[in-house]
Amino acid sequence: MNNETDKNVVAIWHKADLDGICSGAIIKLRYPDATFIGYDYGEPFDFERIKGKDVIMADVSMKLFDMSKINQESNSFVFIDHH
Repeated sequence: MNNETDKNVVAIWHKADLDGICSGAIIKLRYPDATFIGYDYGEPFDFERIKGKDVIMADVSMKLFDMSKINQESNSFVFIDHH
């Protein structure tokens, strides 16, 4: 991907622990111009930020309804978690 394509990527990473922070850093290596959203469980989330974007969510999740909403409103959705 090039930098223009990277701009369509939104990375949501778990900001509250080291494996989440490392996950965000790894995504940053691959998609340096992506939009990065640090998120922790239970926080409000602005779904407008992911509409029509390619979303990567790493080391964190949301309630099933919200995960489904991300899947429906994004261009693509990759969810990476080890729990």
